[in-house]
Amino acid sequence: MKVALVLLLAVGAVCAHAATLIDEDGVFDFKDQYIVKVRSSILMSNFYQRLKEISEELKTQSGGLYGKYVIVSNLLATPSMIIMKMDKQMLKMVLACPFVAYVEQDVYNDFDHIEMSAERGMPSTTWALDRINQVTAELDKDLSFPGDGAGVNIYVIDSGINPDHVDFEGRAVKVHDIFNQTGSDCCKHGTAVAGAAASKTWGVAKKANILSVRTLDCRCGAGTSHMAAAIDWVAEHAVPPCVATMSFSRKTSSPTICEAVQRLAEAGCVPVAAATNLKGSQTDVDACTRSPAKSPYAITAASTSWVEDKKSAFSRSGDCVDIFAPGEFVRTTAANGDYEWRSGTSMSVPLVAGIAAIHLGNGVPADQVRHRILSDALACMVADVGPGSPNRFLHIDPAPPATVDPEPASV
Repeated sequence: MKVALVLLLAVGAVCAHAATLIDEDGVFDFKDQYIVKVRSSILMSNFYQRLKEISEELKTQSGGLYGKYVIVSNLLATPSMIIMKMDKQMLKMVLACPFVAYVEQDVYNDFDHIEMSAERGMPSTTWALDRINQVTAELDKDLSFPGDGAGVNIYVIDSGINPDHVDFEGRAVKVHDIFNQTGSDCCKHGTAVAGAAASKTWGVAKKANILSVRTLDCRCGAGTSHMAAAIDWVAEHAVPPCVATMSFSRKTSSPTICEAVQRLAEAGCVPVAAATNLKGSQTDVDACTRSPAKSPYAITAASTSWVEDKKSAFSRSGDCVDIFAPGEFVRTTAANGDYEWRSGTSMSVPLVAGIAAIHLGNGVPADQVRHRILSDALACMVADVGPGSPNRFLHIDPAPPATVDPEPASV
């Protein structure tokens, strides 16, 4: 997979200005569909007027062959972000418009599933929960945490969920589906993420609310515009205190997605993103080549193995990673109502999100949760973190031992 190519297309016939086109090579895209970022929302009327003028000019010059466009939608929290279809000549003219900051090609992004071999045995079902509340790798079977996230909303931006799973105890609801469908988890991914964050048995924040926002289709893929629109929907509708899980990725970095994550953080939600998975012959190990992992507003989580505190072989790394967390053989809820093992940086994300929910439930302000998680992390614990990665391992102290009132003195 090639990284994004930044092409500067100057069209002097319209004006000296040229916006940036973020192009994508090697991934199936939505034919002639683009995300247009206008420089400011106050310039929207100017842009729409110029769009009409450009269209008429091209239609006149080409006898109606060129100049066609359709506005698909705007992002709610950022009206200056427009999803539109247009022909190639129209694209050149839009890039030359002084009101446009950049144009990003809308592409379909599939999902890199991780299948783990059990040749080295299997961990205990509770190993991930057990590992993150202690300072050493030797598990002590203490699964307690200093809070349960009650009253906190965890927005699972993913493939939908099965809200009727018994382990969700009625705390899970489907609140939005980008595809205007039922929000069901036909990809069978979102239910697993939700379970590791907040289910009764396998979750970290066992009393947090789970709100599903579906952005992945039944193949576990989505367009860049779908991902951005889902994040944007949460930014517009979020009810704090809240956390948002983003266990998905565009195949390259994306300014559209990164801007959406920034708006999400500014709306009072704590964004948590996957560092993403390497698969097959992929060699681009740097998480900074992916979005939302690249966003400085997200807590980006990479994965460690269960055998020892070592970076998982499939996990991306680098400067954009903020923290490492268990991501292999994590036991969680399954979309069919059962339970399953899951691996991938997708599973590191909900563990971080669960701890974020505990901090929020304990009164830590949203804008301080990131600092709290990173400062509580265990330093120099992970082996082979990869170039540029911070050596931080997810940690939260277990619940303090219960106090027993002394018996009254006998008289």
